[in-house]
Amino acid sequence: MIDWRKLFVGGMMGMGLVGCASQRQDNSAEAALEARDPAARAFNGTIVSLRPIKTEMLISKDEYHGRDAFPNIILVKWDAQTKFYLDGQPTTLDQLRQYMPVKVKGHMRDGEMFAETASFSSVLPKNVIPAATARAQ
Repeated sequence: MIDWRKLFVGGMMGMGLVGCASQRQDNSAEAALEARDPAARAFNGTIVSLRPIKTEMLISKDEYHGRDAFPNIILVKWDAQTKFYLDGQPTTLDQLRQYMPVKVKGHMRDGEMFAETASFSSVLPKNVIPAATARAQ
């Protein structure tokens, strides 16, 4: 069953991220994975929210229609087997920050996306100012 409250709130959060996307992201890995394994998923996006208590994160992934980009908020779960990386090195959740670019690979289980790997980059998109820097200005 769809929780329309999460869908609406996630969609509204994503609307604010339209200006944060600096370039089109390549999702060719996603198409290749799905051809071999229909439950496999892989995509690039930007972390919007990390929810450690619920073991889930919200990832904004741009969908393109012609030259227009539309944000798509994806709920991604994780478990004890999920591996997190920051700039190619194993990391812990406390090192992750909102708006970091991320590459997620995983599988669908019972209608939910579960990450097997989540590779984050500390290089934020051009339009994002880190929170500590924004407060100092």
